[in-house]
Amino acid sequence: MEEQTIKFLNKIFTLAVVLVLAVLVYFVGQMIYQFKVLDNQIMNQISVSGEGKVYAKPDVAVVDLGVTTQGNTTADVIKINTDKMNAVI
Repeated sequence: MEEQTIKFLNKIFTLAVVLVLAVLVYFVGQMIYQFKVLDNQIMNQISVSGEGKVYAKPDVAVVDLGVTTQGNTTADVIKINTDKMNAVI
């Protein structure tokens, strides 16, 4: 029984070594491929960068004006609001 266990463990170890080697070969192949692709991309690439600043006087202004009035009737409030807004303008 001990001999069968040793054979089984040897098979598992061999399988593990083969898998590790296959993964290493795959990654080395990918690295070589990436280096070749990156070399070709760098040769056919143009990079440009820049910075600019613009100083100008503002030519547009936005102003919001408003008044608030409370009163007993709508007519009174409208008249007071109109007077206040005309004074502001």
